[in-house]
Amino acid sequence: MWTLFWDMYSGGDQKEPWAFIYIEASEEEAKVIFYNRFGHSAERVTCTCCGVDYSTDSHKSLPQLSGYHRNCRALETPRGRDGLYMKIDNPAFQDHYYLEDDEDPPAGFEVSSSRRFGEYVPFEEWLAHDGEKNYTGPGSQTSFKLIRATDIQGDERKGEVPEQGYVWRD
Repeated sequence: MWTLFWDMYSGGDQKEPWAFIYIEASEEEAKVIFYNRFGHSAERVTCTCCGVDYSTDSHKSLPQLSGYHRNCRALETPRGRDGLYMKIDNPAFQDHYYLEDDEDPPAGFEVSSSRRFGEYVPFEEWLAHDGEKNYTGPGSQTSFKLIRATDIQGDERKGEVPEQGYVWRD
């Protein structure tokens, strides 16, 4: 399992040298690792108008989790006769939403024709830029850091993440 922490520039600045931090752990464990590694909570709210500092997402596949930022083609959600999106019970759709340029879509699915950020970045090419603090490659891809399970110390997996910054109250 991989978890992505996408810096939302809350308060106007990037919090770490990398805009995207990927941690090889479940989302809950990755939040603890993130805090222990960087000294602040990913759920911290630096600015009340901007919201949390990081958007968080997870997936079992790093190529899929990075697909949006590598500008991969995406499967289109099928629409019914009424024009509304249909509910998809096909696990292949949820597990393999982004396609590399040499992949064909599963039977019955269309591929989005729009590229969000310009040029597609193949996974292996993208991996070569891990940890570069000033990387600004094709598309919107900016600097990213991979923290693999083998690079995580045992004590980084333990502890509690405190509330930090502005705290939302109902």
